[in-house]
Amino acid sequence: MHKRRALRDDDRRAIIAGFTRADFERLNRLDHARNLRCIIKSTKWLNDHGLELLRRYPQDFHDGAGMTVEEYLQALTVHIDRCHALLKKVEEQRKALT
Repeated sequence: MHKRRALRDDDRRAIIAGFTRADFERLNRLDHARNLRCIIKSTKWLNDHGLELLRRYPQDFHDGAGMTVEEYLQALTVHIDRCHALLKKVEEQRKALT
């Protein structure tokens, strides 16, 4: 998706315990990928169980999430819109590559 940037000389120089800047950037990308996987799993769980929990225990949700059910539903709507935009971009790039 993004152009791979050229490594500078200091990207290969050890920063902490032998890790270079490039090593930290790679670990950061791996963490982002793992986080996305966790989001997908939690979304599946929420789709299966969330409606009942939101209906039956709105105060527990508020205490745990720091938002009301209405605020959560608004945030979820925004999230869905952003996911649709991302999917559209991915599909456009896929078509451009073929």
